Amino acid sequence: MVAKEMIRHDYKPGKGLGKSLQGIVEPITLTASEKFFGVGFQPTPADVRWADDRKNDGWVLPQPVSYLYRTFVKPKYNEEEEHKAIMTEGIEEIYRAMRKIIYEDHMVQQGEGTSTIEEAKEKFAPNWKGPYIIRKILPREALYLGDIKGNDLEAAVNADAVKRSMRYLRNKADFAIRSLMLGAWASSSVRSNSVVEFLQNWHIGFEETQKVHSTTKKQSRPERKISTYKPNIWKYDHLLTLTSEYSEEKYKVEVEKIKEELSCTYFSNSTISPVDLLELIDSIDKLGLSCYFEVETKEALGKIIMSVKTNSSSTEEDLYATALCFRLLREHGYHAPQDVLKDFFDGKGKLKVSDVKTLLELLEGSYLSMEDYTFTNKEYLSNSLSCPFAWRVKWYAVRRHISAQELECNNANPMLLKLAKLNFNIIQATHQQDLKHVLRWWRNVSIVEDLSFTRDRIVESFFCAVGVSSEPQHGSMRIWLTKVIELVLIIDDVYDIYGSLAKWDPNEVEGLPECMQICFRSLHDTIEEISVEIQQQKGGLSALPYLKQVWVNFCKALLLEATWYHKGHIPTLEEYLNNGWISSSGPLLSFHVIFGLTNKITKETLHLYEDCRETIYHTSVVIRLCNDQGTSAAELERGDVASSILCYMQQENVLEDVAREHIESIILDSWKKINYHFNTLSTSQQKLVKHVINEARMAHVMYQFGDGFGVQDGETRDQVLFNLVHPIT
Repeated sequence: MVAKEMIRHDYKPGKGLGKSLQGIVEPITLTASEKFFGVGFQPTPADVRWADDRKNDGWVLPQPVSYLYRTFVKPKYNEEEEHKAIMTEGIEEIYRAMRKIIYEDHMVQQGEGTSTIEEAKEKFAPNWKGPYIIRKILPREALYLGDIKGNDLEAAVNADAVKRSMRYLRNKADFAIRSLMLGAWASSSVRSNSVVEFLQNWHIGFEETQKVHSTTKKQSRPERKISTYKPNIWKYDHLLTLTSEYSEEKYKVEVEKIKEELSCTYFSNSTISPVDLLELIDSIDKLGLSCYFEVETKEALGKIIMSVKTNSSSTEEDLYATALCFRLLREHGYHAPQDVLKDFFDGKGKLKVSDVKTLLELLEGSYLSMEDYTFTNKEYLSNSLSCPFAWRVKWYAVRRHISAQELECNNANPMLLKLAKLNFNIIQATHQQDLKHVLRWWRNVSIVEDLSFTRDRIVESFFCAVGVSSEPQHGSMRIWLTKVIELVLIIDDVYDIYGSLAKWDPNEVEGLPECMQICFRSLHDTIEEISVEIQQQKGGLSALPYLKQVWVNFCKALLLEATWYHKGHIPTLEEYLNNGWISSSGPLLSFHVIFGLTNKITKETLHLYEDCRETIYHTSVVIRLCNDQGTSAAELERGDVASSILCYMQQENVLEDVAREHIESIILDSWKKINYHFNTLSTSQQKLVKHVINEARMAHVMYQFGDGFGVQDGETRDQVLFNLVHPIT
């Protein structure tokens, strides 16, 4: 019919189409599609391996039911038009119902496999009766199944156990539809309103008893829910176009000029009062300018220490200076005995201070306490600080301090503010270059495309890395740490679904589900790449065996948590923290920080890690507990492993508010121990270990307002834009 119509419109057989017969004569030929790839698709080696595996196993990918109009010959009817309308409506309803059953609900009949179910007394004894519905499809190798009565199986099933199911079911569907079309439908007894009922009866009546591939044991455990993290919100193409004029050399020259002018004006001025000098040092710290005045600050604090020892006055101004001096000395790693604060209390231990500035400095200083005795009195100093300065990431507070000092017209130092703005924008420009480097790496890895249930949080990971070490010269360490944090998130998500990744050998992962193979290979390749880069930049010992070991320890800790969940075991708080400080990723991150910042990898580097073990432990506890405080509600909803809050609730039989208050007391106690151990280190060690402690500070940043990784479009998004994207104008 088509050919006749073309000839009628002057088509010349053997000639091309078009006004001048310029079209092609021979039809376009297509290369035969191999494996499961579509026309024009360029598969990667990983795609080819996956297709070969599926082809060898006889896997048939789920496909929609073919259109009935194209599959079957339409019977002729001599009925009235009304009956023809009913027939058309019925065919459409059959199609919709069958598509829902087979394609949308993914009903499957499972193939043979093995089972550890205790009821299986014989090799081929039946365990469950089908059919089963695929409730959730995980990337390629895992399925969550349930029966048609709404009962879900307790564990994910490997897809290989159901590989022939869709082909088998389509044959059944073919038979059912043909029976409908040629038999029951031809009679007037079957009408449109009974089609769905007919199919439902066929669906329910379809029972084949075979073995089910599962490692689920017969036991009662809480229902497991799939992670429901929201997709990534960042437009990587936009972030890759970020540019800043402050990367130009002229701005760095201007910074040096202002720095010299300020040094001569203030630190060389012998008439400046001790209080003014303390406030200048405090402003320099809060504005992120400490690196420009390290020598001057050290000399000034030395003079002030002698002044504090010789003066013993209880006037309001002197008490304010004492409180400010105490805080600054402890922040800078000096020994500041708590006895210097005795003048703040009367003979009964009650505070006798009423000045607001003095009280605030005293409160801030209390969070640098190291002793068992805490001089903060809740009667006077309640929880007025949502996050004290000692627990904040200094770099992420810089911009707010700049804005605050701009509003203080009387006390603002214009030259200091100008230097702070320039410095912030210059460092932000460096961070943007590092971010673009990380984004290009992340796109090349493309791991989330294969592991769609995991968190794509590369921007937030970089945000954390900057918080740990914001200095421009630490760009390589920031990039390494970003990769590690993102892999931690992905592996954590994988362990929520699967079980083991504790053996470091890329040749022995073939038996794992494919998503775990992808995860392991990405981890293996990334850590080897980081190790090579550390070796090239630092020299000395190879970091690889040590990095592998801390990753293995981390994975084992996650595996133990997964085991607790699958056994329905809620540990005691002590048992939880004995494992949780490792699963927090604190030791893992700390090792990368120390190896990434040291000048050369030597045995002394390993000794430093051992010397800092107590600091790393308490830092990791803070990370773990801050994480629990911010995510426990969402994790309970998802069905994740019990958090510290739930562990304590069950252990002590108390309400959630009481448990949270207890967790907060542990965080406070951990910070005291961090302060103590930090002050026992040498000055050179403190310069490096302060970045390790920044990991705990970043935990407060990420979880103060909830799950900063899970929920991107809240406080985390604002912080990223504020600190990494938009410059100060």
